[in-house]
Amino acid sequence: MDHVNHIREYFRSKEFSDLLDKAVDRAIEKNLAALDKLSESSKVVIQQLEVELLKQQNKLKEIEGTIQKSRKGGEEEDPAEAKERRRSVVLLNVPESKSYFQHERNMLDVTSINILLRHLNLGCQPMALYRMGKERSDGKPRLLKLVLASSQMQRELLKVAPQLKSFDTRGHPPVYIRRSMSKQELEEFREERKKIKQSQVIPSSANSEEMIIDPPASSSVNVTPAPKN
Repeated sequence: MDHVNHIREYFRSKEFSDLLDKAVDRAIEKNLAALDKLSESSKVVIQQLEVELLKQQNKLKEIEGTIQKSRKGGEEEDPAEAKERRRSVVLLNVPESKSYFQHERNMLDVTSINILLRHLNLGCQPMALYRMGKERSDGKPRLLKLVLASSQMQRELLKVAPQLKSFDTRGHPPVYIRRSMSKQELEEFREERKKIKQSQVIPSSANSEEMIIDPPASSSVNVTPAPKN
């Protein structure tokens, strides 16, 4: 019994209270140190995650930029094509040979162009000429593209193009000339032409560089001016 009382007295003593306080303090300090260490470790992990997130965001921006450049690049016209377009014209209703031989077809186109240029009294010689697109099943001639030596010659040709109103095609559809256009310009032009057709407005000036009409069906004959009396 005395032993039990002695223990009770010890638990109530200041000495035990101080020892208990110190033990609790040491345990708290130990846990706090562990929490601090865990917190520091968490901070390192968070910083690493932030750095990785920033890298991923930068990569995403690069990918988006590449996609935008790719789309933009797809819309941009090739410089060589743009240069050719600025010195080219497109002719409508120039009869197309039905010969099996490509050389004979090309020779007819060359002859037709020479006759037209003579009628317009132009000394420029085309650098190249070729039919555009696939052969049409309705028998209509394909557009004929004419590549000139310079953009200045293109402007000179378009300037005198209205003179083709007096060109005798011997009953066949009149020949029209317009400047060569980019894909976007063609889309805008066709939309404008659609509005004109819907409003039933008939252009008053044929063969202007901005005019284009659907060529009616015609047989394959050479473009030959009427003989002078």
